[in-house]
Parts: sequence; C-alpha cells; structure tokens
Amino acid sequence: TLIGIYYVRDLSRLATAIRYLFETGRKGPGGEYFLTDAFDVMLKDGAVFRTTSVTDWLDCGTIPALQETTALVLERENDRPGGGTVEDSVILPPVYVGPGARIVRSVVGPHTSVEAGASIEDSVVRRSIVFADARIGSSAIGDSLVGRNARVDGYAGSLNVGDHSTVGSVST
Repeated sequence: TLIGIYYVRDLSRLATAIRYLFETGRKGPGGEYFLTDAFDVMLKDGAVFRTTSVTDWLDCGTIPALQETTALVLERENDRPGGGTVEDSVILPPVYVGPGARIVRSVVGPHTSVEAGASIEDSVVRRSIVFADARIGSSAIGDSLVGRNARVDGYAGSLNVGDHSTVGSVST
C-alpha cells in the first residue's frame, strides 16, 4: 500500500524531472501531471529510491485527529531535544519546545508542542499545538491549536486560531 508520503533529498533532481514532464507534455489520465511520472523519470536516470515500513496510520485530517496524532508522537519521542528555553516554568511531559521557542512563568503540558520561535508567558497551556512564532500571554488554554504568528492574550478555554490571527487584547 502506498500512503503518499515522500522524502526527496535531491530536490534539484526532482525539479529537473518535473521540468522534463512539462517540456515533453507527458501527462497522465485527465490531462494532469503526476508526481509518480517524475519519479519514473528519475528512476530511468539512475536515481535510487528506498521504502520503509509504516507501523501506524497517523491521521492529521481533522483537528481532533491532529491533536491525537501529536500526543502520540510526543509520547514516542519524549526524549527528543527541541532547543527552546524554559524560565521559571513547569513542564509536564511529554512536551516539545522547538528551537528559539520560549516558555516563561508558565505551566505547559502534557501533550503540548511549542514550535520554533513561539513564546508562552504567564500562561497555562495543555494538550495543544502552538505553531511557529505564535505568542500566548496571560492565558489558560487546553485542547487548542494556535496558528503561525497568531497572538492570544487574556483568554481562557479551548480555541483554534488561524495563522496571523489575534484573540484577546493583544497590543502590537
């Protein structure tokens, strides 16, 4: 079974194969270009592909599924260093604190991922995903998603905040 996940180390080689498809007009059914055809071009040019086994199907197609999958990954990779800083705070594992992320005077976890550059100050954040460069201040949230570059201030409860959004009385 093919699950549709690919990791390509040599992106320039893939780009060359895709350009070849465009230049030759090689299309699949319905007149569409297919990534698998680019892989075929790469194979014929000598590229080597490896496969790996998948032991779990981890769904990320809905918010609850993304939260459940994140919790499972955090449980399995609890020893993975993140590179962020934690000051005067309590971390309840499993928690991931990404590079450049800051947690100050807060309680974070369990099952919380704080991505690169995000910051949490004077807050409680549980069972949540705080995406890159998001800012949370003076809040108590759980079962939440806070999008990239989003700002949350003075909020209590569960919320799903899109990228570049603002919730509460955030000053710029």
